[in-house]
Amino acid sequence: MFSNNYRSRCASIFDALHWFYRRTCVLCSYCDIVSAGARGEHSSDRMIEGISLALMMVLEIPWGWVADKIGYKRTLVVCSALSLVSKLIFYKATGFAGFLVERVVMAVAFAGLSGVDYDYITQFVPIERQQRFLGRYDGLSTAGLLCASAVFSLFIRDDYVLSALLTVLSYSAVLLFSIMLPREPDHVQRQKAGFMAVSDLTQSSYLS
Repeated sequence: MFSNNYRSRCASIFDALHWFYRRTCVLCSYCDIVSAGARGEHSSDRMIEGISLALMMVLEIPWGWVADKIGYKRTLVVCSALSLVSKLIFYKATGFAGFLVERVVMAVAFAGLSGVDYDYITQFVPIERQQRFLGRYDGLSTAGLLCASAVFSLFIRDDYVLSALLTVLSYSAVLLFSIMLPREPDHVQRQKAGFMAVSDLTQSSYLS
């Protein structure tokens, strides 16, 4: 285990970086809501959303295995990069096929992000502080959503092109902040390596 001083220092670093990270994630989410209107004018939005939701549900468990294998920070970075790719596709999409590809890529990314942020946080925050820290994390998310809603309602409105562009910029910021996040402590990496080794051994024994 690492010292309380080390954990406090890591938690402080995480506090500062993840506040920005979470705010940009919230901004991206609201951009998605606003831009959905533009997508609905060009394609069958219900079909696209149905495919996206089904894909996210199917990929939840595989992504959990991948996150345990490669680490939570790497998962955040990979999924943030995929999210950015999906928004670049959306910015250039003009028809059903383009919007469908965008939602498929985004579904893959969001399935990987699901729950990983909470798992990442718990590696840095002592158990006795986790509930309060996660509560503050969610509280800031709600506040950010309200601020983003006000900004888009007052300034962006029906400008879908500008909305799509701001979405690309927001997801670019998410990727940048994900890269800046500190890696999990060494003991967490060793625990994951040991768990994966046991898992692989169990699978090999079962197959043989």
